Amino acid sequence: GARYRGGLFRCDAEEGRWEALTNGLPENVEARVFAFHPRSPETMYVGTNDGPYRSRDGGDHWERLGFPERGAVVWALAFHPTRPEIMYASLAPVGVYRSEDGGDTWKKLPGAIDTGHCPMGFPTRALGIAVDPGCPDDVYVALEVSGVIHSRDGGESWTDLSAPLIKLSEQPHLRSRLSSSTDASGMLDSHAITISRAKPGRAVLGVRMGLFATEDRGA
Repeated sequence: GARYRGGLFRCDAEEGRWEALTNGLPENVEARVFAFHPRSPETMYVGTNDGPYRSRDGGDHWERLGFPERGAVVWALAFHPTRPEIMYASLAPVGVYRSEDGGDTWKKLPGAIDTGHCPMGFPTRALGIAVDPGCPDDVYVALEVSGVIHSRDGGESWTDLSAPLIKLSEQPHLRSRLSSSTDASGMLDSHAITISRAKPGRAVLGVRMGLFATEDRGA
C-alpha cells in the first residue's frame, strides 16, 4: 500500500483538492495546532514538533519563529484578546512561552510547571491554553495529566487550580486510576479548556471523565 505521509495540507475550496505545504517547513513536520491571526486572515501559525511556524500568505510560505528550543512540541497556541501581538504557546513536556511581538521572539514563563499530582509513564503535557476575553490577563493551561494552572498577570506568576478537580474525584462515578496510582487520574487528565465570551470567568474544561465548568475562575 501507499506509505502514509504526515505533514501540513491545504484544501482548495473550489476544486476540493488537497495539497501538501512544504515551503519553509521541515521535512516530516508534525502539525498539532493552528491559529489564525484575529486581524490578519492571511497570517496563520502552526504549532509543530519543532516549535511554532508562521505564514503571512495563507500557507504558501512558512518561517520558523524565534523560538529558543529546537525540537519543542507545541500543543496549543492562543492570542491575547485585545492585543494580538501577545501570544502564548504550550508544550510537551510542560512549558508555556509568551511572545510580545507577534511570534518573532518568545520567552519561557518559569512559573508554568508540572504540578506533579499524577505521575504517568510519559512527561506531563500542556495540551490547552485559554485566555479570558473579559479579563485578558487571566490565562489557563490544561495539563495532561496534572489538572489546571492559572495566571492572573499574563503569565508572570501561576497558581494550581487542581484541588477542586481532585475533590470531585472522590465521587464514585468520577474515580479513575487508569495507568496511575491515584483515583483522581481521570479528573486530572486535562485535554482542552476554553472561556465563555458571554460570561467571563466561566471556564469549561475537558478531562477524561467528561466536561466540567467553573463559574468562579477555578475556585
